[in-house]
Amino acid sequence: MYNINYREINFNKLTLGEKQRVFPLMQAELILYAYELGYRFSEGDGFRAPSVFGEIGESKGYGHRNSCHKYKLAHDWNLYKLDKNGKAIYQKDTEAFIELGIYWKGMNPACCWGGDFKNSDGNHFSIEHNGSK
Repeated sequence: MYNINYREINFNKLTLGEKQRVFPLMQAELILYAYELGYRFSEGDGFRAPSVFGEIGESKGYGHRNSCHKYKLAHDWNLYKLDKNGKAIYQKDTEAFIELGIYWKGMNPACCWGGDFKNSDGNHFSIEHNGSK
């Protein structure tokens, strides 16, 4: 297992490619943390292809024109909480993600959680890039 102190990484000094290679490791840690708390994830929304969502800076489809999804630095997860019988119950409200959002933001100052956005998006976890969250 990797033992990386993400707080020591200065994301402002990393290239986009370097950020993209660290991001999956950080997401993996978030997922493992969530599983320890009794949550489960399923695939949500990751990379947003230019053919569907437009190039960076272009508004097409849903989402922000400079979304970190277009930079491969954001992921939206579907969250489930295990009940006492082990059944996975879908959690759609931002409030269900608060503990995970706090954990994510604590990993590095460049980590952004959608629950803090003006239009709350609790299942969104990203790394800031060029002012985009």
